[in-house]
Amino acid sequence: MSRLLLIAIVLFGYSTIQAGDEIADIAISVRVVPEAPIPPGSLGTVIVTITNIGPAIGSALFRMRRTQGADGLAFPPLEFPGPVTGPCMLSPVGTPLPGEFFSVWVTRDLQAGESRTCTFGYRVVDTGLLSQFGRWKVSSIGAGTFDPNDENNTADVLLQFFPLPETRPVPTLSQFGLLILILIVIFFSIRRIS
Repeated sequence: MSRLLLIAIVLFGYSTIQAGDEIADIAISVRVVPEAPIPPGSLGTVIVTITNIGPAIGSALFRMRRTQGADGLAFPPLEFPGPVTGPCMLSPVGTPLPGEFFSVWVTRDLQAGESRTCTFGYRVVDTGLLSQFGRWKVSSIGAGTFDPNDENNTADVLLQFFPLPETRPVPTLSQFGLLILILIVIFFSIRRIS
């Protein structure tokens, strides 16, 4: 009896997926230009590509996530002041968590087999890091959506940075040394005039 019940549950679940909501396998890939180590203050571009592997039409939202930095989970030292190009829109839902500056973006109605690419300009802020992963994650959106493959929903890019230049102390004179320097300059000025 229990074996028959288990078979009925499996068949019911399979038929619900078959007859119910259509499936769209949404994938994400990310690359960064330039790929070389980036000094603080430099500008670059993040290129995010969202692909609907199919078989159904799908919509997706994506955003940057925290990764392990020097002080635990953190965002890479980037700011995104530049314009966004491509068919990605700022999502009216899914506002970032406190401290997250990379907003939630959405692209809608991707046909099966279609890819869409959006670019984000960034600037590297002052950093003592040598490298950190930038991680972008995509999710299917819409009523009853189901993404059958979570393995292609995250993309990591290794960001490499030039270290900050070492600070070197600038020699300064004590008040006594400054007084002696002024007296020497006055002495030689008087001597030169006479």
